[in-house]
Amino acid sequence: MRRPEPYFKKSHHAWYVNLNGRPKRLATEDQGEKAAWDHYDKIMAGRQPVKHDGPVVDLLDRFLDHHKSKSADATFQFYVNALDSFAHYIGPKLRISDLKPFHVYDWIDRNHKSVKRATSKGTVDTGKPTSDNYRRNLIRAVKAAFRWAEHREHIDRSPIRHVELPTARAREVYLTPEQWEKLVAEVSKSRDGGSLLDLITAMKETGCRPQEARRVEARHFDQDGRCWIFPIDESKGKKDKRVVLLTDKVFEICQRLALKYPDGPLFRTSAGKPWARRGFSFRLYCLSKKLEFKVCPYAIRHTFATDAIVRGVDLQTIATLMGHVDLNMLSRIYQHIKRRSDHLRAGLKKATGEVA
Repeated sequence: MRRPEPYFKKSHHAWYVNLNGRPKRLATEDQGEKAAWDHYDKIMAGRQPVKHDGPVVDLLDRFLDHHKSKSADATFQFYVNALDSFAHYIGPKLRISDLKPFHVYDWIDRNHKSVKRATSKGTVDTGKPTSDNYRRNLIRAVKAAFRWAEHREHIDRSPIRHVELPTARAREVYLTPEQWEKLVAEVSKSRDGGSLLDLITAMKETGCRPQEARRVEARHFDQDGRCWIFPIDESKGKKDKRVVLLTDKVFEICQRLALKYPDGPLFRTSAGKPWARRGFSFRLYCLSKKLEFKVCPYAIRHTFATDAIVRGVDLQTIATLMGHVDLNMLSRIYQHIKRRSDHLRAGLKKATGEVA
């Protein structure tokens, strides 16, 4: 027998649930959906046992097993890191029926309130607060495991359904033309200048994802089509091939690197090793300290999108070039344009008819 679910009745401006063939009001529209679910939980407590009430860690393991072959390596590793941390906090014996929202909140407060860095002497707490986005993603990973279990009917209902996520904060990272020139100049002076410059140039002129630039190989390089083609199983989302179009400058870089590295990643360090995610991020972090403005891998991708918008390229074209399936992610880039007062003033004049 299916468990009754709350529903909203427009004519009564309230939330209801059908119990024993009769509707029962849970909360008014003004009180909100959360209040309705809270009332529902109290009513249902004790009415039906939780299915498969085993240890929480077993459920987390099943979720990871399911995603191991279905998710991209980076996505899967993200889930592993987040869920391993949560599993270590709650221990091996906590059962699903005993899991409460406070376990999630306490886990974040005790383990992820401040940034920790690995050093030669072990992990060190820097005392610097973690970002809202970082904490939000950790909680999302745990909630995703229970939402998956609920959909698969391993459990009746996620016990942490109403855990609140920190507000997502848009990344305010964009390199102005002046900052890009300073970055290129500083990179050119560094010991790995040539190899790093190739990598960031490819990203800046194609708008590709950092992991795409780091992982592209000669086998992905289509010289006739002047593009990179990642097969479906190597593309984000694993639904369509990812095609990255190349400018003349990037095409020439790829031609040179494909001859030098016919096997394995094209973009490598001065020592000939493929750029690792952390190594690349750390190099840009060090450059940020020298330049006194923030530089990170995704700042380069955001800069491509923002510059394209400023130059009048339509959003659908930009989204396609960057590999987005829709405009939702791209719309967030608009925030960076507020730093381009010249563009805004030109837009104001066009909007008011001062210029054609």
